[in-house]
Amino acid sequence: MSKANTILESICTERFTLKQLKASDASQKYLAWLADSDSVNYISYRQEELSELALYIEQRYQDSDCFFWGIFQGEEHIGNIKYQRIVNKPNVVTMGILIGEKNWRGKGLAKEVLTASMEYLKNHHEIIEVNLGVEKSNIAAIKAYENVGFQQTKNGYFNFPEASIEMIKKLK
Repeated sequence: MSKANTILESICTERFTLKQLKASDASQKYLAWLADSDSVNYISYRQEELSELALYIEQRYQDSDCFFWGIFQGEEHIGNIKYQRIVNKPNVVTMGILIGEKNWRGKGLAKEVLTASMEYLKNHHEIIEVNLGVEKSNIAAIKAYENVGFQQTKNGYFNFPEASIEMIKKLK
């Protein structure tokens, strides 16, 4: 069975639509998000060329253990959310989110998108736990994650650098 048949193409929230990203979604605007001075310190791997970005998206699209959605407000692509299953832990995913468009930051987007996407993963893919790493200095992100039920942990899945913390949310 192909991945396209096993992963919902889109998830709708009150204000946004999450659409499974494809290589054709690579754009100069998306590349600019990766170089943005407010985001660059929090992105562990970023592409610098459009062809690299398209390849990155395509690889995630083909990976049956990856759930990679663009966040759209109407037709405008404003960010991304990605969940990757942890090796040997099929019911646990690691999450990352990028709100590329600055005018959407601090407006409850993360809570709305995280709530809808985690509910989908729990109900359709038997995901029971979501893990993430966040820089200690990224106070706004930490508060947003806590607001949707993530808790800091010392006994997580990864050995993050001293400047980062690990957070986990159990899906019930």
